[in-house]
Amino acid sequence: LPRSARETRIGAINLETARQVQAAFEPFSEYKLVQLDTFYRSNLQRPVALRLSPKIEQFAVRLAKSFLGTRYMAVQWRSETVSHDRWEPCVEYVSAVVQRIATRLRFSGMQILLISDVFPDTSDTDFRGPAARLVALRKFEEKMPGIITQPVHRAISMISDSGIKAIVEQYLAINAPYFFAASMGETNKVAGEGGTCAKPGSGFVDTIVRERQERALKSYPLLHVKLTNAAGQVVES
Repeated sequence: LPRSARETRIGAINLETARQVQAAFEPFSEYKLVQLDTFYRSNLQRPVALRLSPKIEQFAVRLAKSFLGTRYMAVQWRSETVSHDRWEPCVEYVSAVVQRIATRLRFSGMQILLISDVFPDTSDTDFRGPAARLVALRKFEEKMPGIITQPVHRAISMISDSGIKAIVEQYLAINAPYFFAASMGETNKVAGEGGTCAKPGSGFVDTIVRERQERALKSYPLLHVKLTNAAGQVVES
């Protein structure tokens, strides 16, 4: 949305009526305005399904070849809903799950693309301080050297537009040989050691899963998968 001196953070302006939308975009009145009511970016039902830009995919493919190669696994973990008292246990649990999968599938840390709000400046709805994020970053890097320091993260962070950045990450996940999403299979009532360690439901992940399905590629719920003993094949639990 257009920014003002008072509102500088993306997502800080709430527009609830058609009049508010028209007023906010008045500086762009010479352009045709398309308003989609009840369109949300979260996991709520949407009236339309927008397609991702193929031009951005071309950029993402070049990015993957330059930094990740052709064989890598993408892992999504949205952690903003994890409670304060569960934070460190969840960091330990999720990082251990990723390590176990990577070991079985023979991926090094440099071959893992972690898509997560634990990285700086990746979420405008997560208000945890940098100290909490640092706990996660250090733990993941300790278990899988290279997963955090992978140069691809530096390249992605240089994209100034947050929307483009998110789509690039989606395409990197869409084209990954393996994709694991912590938001898949999670609910607010999930019990067990890893229960409530990830935000349940994600429009971001839904788009990735849909695109992968159209390409006959599987997606797996990170915290609810079992690895078979035969050839490291991944199966849903």
